[in-house]
Amino acid sequence: VAGHAAGQQHREHEQSQEFHGDLRAQHGARLYRLSIGKHMISDLELAYLAGVFDGEGHISFRTRPRRLKNSIHHRSNPGKIYITNYPLALCAVRMLTREPVEAFHRAFGGSFLSSWPKSAKNGPIYTWPVSCRKAFAVAWALRPWLRNPDKIGPCKQIIAHYETKLGQVV
Repeated sequence: VAGHAAGQQHREHEQSQEFHGDLRAQHGARLYRLSIGKHMISDLELAYLAGVFDGEGHISFRTRPRRLKNSIHHRSNPGKIYITNYPLALCAVRMLTREPVEAFHRAFGGSFLSSWPKSAKNGPIYTWPVSCRKAFAVAWALRPWLRNPDKIGPCKQIIAHYETKLGQVV
């Protein structure tokens, strides 16, 4: 049984590598630079970050209503609000230990926050959040190493959404 599970994971990893190879072939180095941030990230570091993200990370992709006022229509019909849905991709890591959160910040950029809740007994809580295009870069870079099905689903949604809009967004 253990050998079968290992074989299954190996096949999934190979499929992920093929998927990323196809993306690199389609979109060239520009996408690769986006996925690795400002400096090169080794496979070992990406695997470590994916393991931390599997356990402590949060990833979501959803559409969110956005109110838009069109100035031309707004003058002719005061108070009319146009509501559209826009996608929101979010990745975050929140931990009591500072070093892993800093590793995400160094690798992918974004914000690095620390807060001290009133009920905190163990010290400050460190948070690393990114959204939109940076969340796409995180999803694209970590996808081959993720194992948690709750993380893989939204990760695939983010990649699929931004892959279709690559020429417009990235």
